[in-house]
Amino acid sequence: MTRTLTAVATATCIAPLVGIGAGYFFSTDPFPAAPGLTGTDRGIGVAVATYVGGFLAGALAFAATYKLTRAYLPDAYLRPVQIADAAGVAALLVWGFAAARSGAQHDPPAYPGQRATLDVEIRAPKTLLDGFPVTVLNAFLDNGKVDATRHAERIRDEGDSLVLPYELEVLSLHDWTVKVYRTSKQSSEMPYWFKLALPRSPKGSVPWSEWIAPIPKNEWAVSDGVRIRYRWKLSPENAPRDYQP
Repeated sequence: MTRTLTAVATATCIAPLVGIGAGYFFSTDPFPAAPGLTGTDRGIGVAVATYVGGFLAGALAFAATYKLTRAYLPDAYLRPVQIADAAGVAALLVWGFAAARSGAQHDPPAYPGQRATLDVEIRAPKTLLDGFPVTVLNAFLDNGKVDATRHAERIRDEGDSLVLPYELEVLSLHDWTVKVYRTSKQSSEMPYWFKLALPRSPKGSVPWSEWIAPIPKNEWAVSDGVRIRYRWKLSPENAPRDYQP
């Protein structure tokens, strides 16, 4: 009985580590790109491979570890292995807590009597849109919740580019990273990530930034001319909503 419990505990410690390692390997998308599988479609494929591959690797590691421990672990080593198992379980719990905390969201700053919005303007070259309206672009927080208002009535023509304004009322956030995605002709989505130079809790209004380029992320190190600018705007809580650049 002791040997069985030790085998189960050992496999329970090792399997998650193997599964996490395999999942991370798949998440880096190490395989050559499949023809026609790009953008969001490829991202979904990578996510499925990450979870399925990690689960299968963990299941196989559990079975192999259980069998080997039951068959070959001498009785004299049962107690040290049980202690190591307990330490491994504790380490996994700490890691899980740290991982959850690293992605945790918090409330946005509050300003009594005032309403705060994160205004984002997306600028895209007309050649990139290729005849499609600029409304194929969408903006939101990458790790957060927002109430988004797209001001299609305020679209501007700036020569070679079109500008689409967004008003984001932040409900919760982890950090100030805006994600913009563009729907292509093939109905796939091309993502762009923008890191905003804002403090965790702005003390007041922050004026318009310069136009900034997206940051590289995974295989999407894009340079096709999409830019944004942003501001943190405070206005009287009961004032009518009237977006002005």
